[in-house]
Amino acid sequence: MDVNVDYEAINIYRQLGSSVSTSGMDTAPTRSLRVYYQNTRGLSTKLDDVYLAVLDGEYDVYVFTETWLDGRINSLQLFGDNFVVYRVDRSISNSSRVRGGGVLVAVSNELISCQIAVGQFNSIETVWAKISLSRRSIFIGASYIPPDRRHDCSVIQLHLGATEFASALALSSDVVLLLGDFNQPGLVWSLSHHGYTFPDPLSSTTTPASRQLVDGIAFLGLSQINRISNFQSNMLDLVFINDYSLHECTVLEAPDAVVPLDNYHPALDISIDNRFNLRFDGPVSDDRLNFRKTDFQQLRQCLSRIDWNVLDRLDIESAVDRFNCLLRDSVSATVPKRKPPRKPPWTNALLRNLKRVRARALRAYTYRRCAFTKRNFNIASNDYRQYNKLRYKHYVHLTQQNLRRHPKKFWSFVNSKRKETGLPSSVFLDNDIALNTEEKCSLFAKHFSSVFSSYSPSQDDTDRAVSGVPSNVVDVDVFDIDVQMVLSAISQIKSSFSPGPSVLPSAVLKKCSDILAVPLCLLFNLSLQQTPCQKEVSDVEGKRKKLKPQKKPAQAKTKDYEAMFAAIQQSSNESRQHSLKSSVCASLASEIGCQETDDPSREDVQMNVQRIPKETVMTSQPILTGSQMTQPIQAQPQVIKLGPVILPAPSSKFLSQQQFNNQQSSPSMVTHETTGGIVGAQVLPYQTVVQTSADATMFNHPPT
Repeated sequence: MDVNVDYEAINIYRQLGSSVSTSGMDTAPTRSLRVYYQNTRGLSTKLDDVYLAVLDGEYDVYVFTETWLDGRINSLQLFGDNFVVYRVDRSISNSSRVRGGGVLVAVSNELISCQIAVGQFNSIETVWAKISLSRRSIFIGASYIPPDRRHDCSVIQLHLGATEFASALALSSDVVLLLGDFNQPGLVWSLSHHGYTFPDPLSSTTTPASRQLVDGIAFLGLSQINRISNFQSNMLDLVFINDYSLHECTVLEAPDAVVPLDNYHPALDISIDNRFNLRFDGPVSDDRLNFRKTDFQQLRQCLSRIDWNVLDRLDIESAVDRFNCLLRDSVSATVPKRKPPRKPPWTNALLRNLKRVRARALRAYTYRRCAFTKRNFNIASNDYRQYNKLRYKHYVHLTQQNLRRHPKKFWSFVNSKRKETGLPSSVFLDNDIALNTEEKCSLFAKHFSSVFSSYSPSQDDTDRAVSGVPSNVVDVDVFDIDVQMVLSAISQIKSSFSPGPSVLPSAVLKKCSDILAVPLCLLFNLSLQQTPCQKEVSDVEGKRKKLKPQKKPAQAKTKDYEAMFAAIQQSSNESRQHSLKSSVCASLASEIGCQETDDPSREDVQMNVQRIPKETVMTSQPILTGSQMTQPIQAQPQVIKLGPVILPAPSSKFLSQQQFNNQQSSPSMVTHETTGGIVGAQVLPYQTVVQTSADATMFNHPPT
């Protein structure tokens, strides 16, 4: 064996496999692991056959060769969301031909599995998966050697190298199972007295490639156990298993094929005796709660009898766990369970009866394999599968026809064929792998914690950070949350009976808000009191209070009043009033010499505008709109009224005494110099119309 194997990666996989927790897994019922194998001769035209056969749930693992799949076909179309599929399709990297080939291994999502990366052997069609049981693991591989490459010794060597890599990951008690179509018809396998088969040297027609395959398999400690031949008495599909698990594996002809059989490739039913219980990733029951039928009176009584003050004596983590535990107990006692939906949705009484008849015929054939039981099972299975396929096609047709009336149902069906749900079967981070829910959460926590910095600011950094913070921006000492705040927050939640990831849906929370507001308030305050950043914030606040705010000197700034009025026009009526007052006050402050941080007082305003009569009304100047604003005209008088006084426009200079005397002779018109711009304004009692380049906008100001 001259294939380079990465033994460092092998040691990592071994450590990961031995570190899998096995606590609480010995209570599951013991049963054998069933594997189905078939050379399908293409699956792209048999999607419905595979999907309907997989729904019956007779096997834990499906291994297919010659899948003829590509990226256009999603694995969900074959196995739904009940299986995790590891597949390698034919591509230019592993074959010189475009069509054909391809292998896959589909493992039930009730089992914990992951794919073994054999990237250095990506030039062949092979895939390996690892299934973690309670106290050992099963390594299952699928390989395919096309007929045009069966005499290529380099291809045989690569398949042996991938098998060696996967076998090196296994412990002595693990199972290594290799299945595939090796296309070596010249090998004639004879049964030995030890239970495995070996090539008969007298009857076999060997080639250098076939001899290399036999020698390499023997070197890896694997034995061939398949004895089911095709119609030509040849065995193209071989099953290899490690010597330790030789007597735990049984290979029989499958009673019913998933897809129509090919004469050269019989379907195989492989059972692995599981001396240790299968390991499931959490509960698989579909016991959902129907919160719409909640007994709210009883639920309120249960919640009111709980002493929530016990939460105040715990740390935040223990308090949250205790709160969830008490809440689950009350909910489980008062909320009925929802009836599980029909599976599949196209089933009816006749289909269920045909399925029961088929199950009885299968048990009879399994107990006694003879021609009579085989014939009865074939008849029952054929009736069930034909009617099941008919009902499924009718269901798909109705779903398409009812697209307008039931679009949600239609898109739910479409998404079930193209979108995966739930967490992936395995999660990787650096050299760590997570297979169950707890390990996945720990791996995500490790990743998120790695992006946080433990930097602690120094005294100088803190002083520089708070040097420009005003003293009245925020009061960080206010951390208490009362019950009324919690009730107000609950009242703003949208009512829904869907619980989502939480224990309680919002509709139930709103109906019991007066009771649950007390423990929620305790939890919120407990979280704020025990937060690690509270002391740092308090220190920053204390240092900030020692700093004196500095006022900036007044600076004359050139403002774009035309853009300011355009922005005011686009806002709502309420924001228009506030923006106009603020803009005018700021501009007036810069004109009369006030600091930017101070608002102009009433005396400052009246000092500059007291010469303008209150009864001054501009009646001769029309309001300009639309295209009139773009025409070159003379600068027009401009007056803005704020509250009980009339102010000159911010872009204007204040009137001198002489100008004021000249304007007093004509009380109906006020004219003064402008700095540019074309703006017209008509002043009426306690309202101002400001004309911009787009349209006229009215602002009403109540008298003071």
